[in-house]
Amino acid sequence: MIMRQLLGATAYFKVFCGNTLYESLRDRLVLFLNQSHL
Repeated sequence: MIMRQLLGATAYFKVFCGNTLYESLRDRLVLFLNQSHL
């Protein structure tokens, strides 16, 4: 459920801030999620 909210938030940021910022934000989010699962 939380994952769906995060995906919705990143989709909003993609539209609002543009592609480049979205790419870096998504990469940072993926790294954060990977670290939190370890």
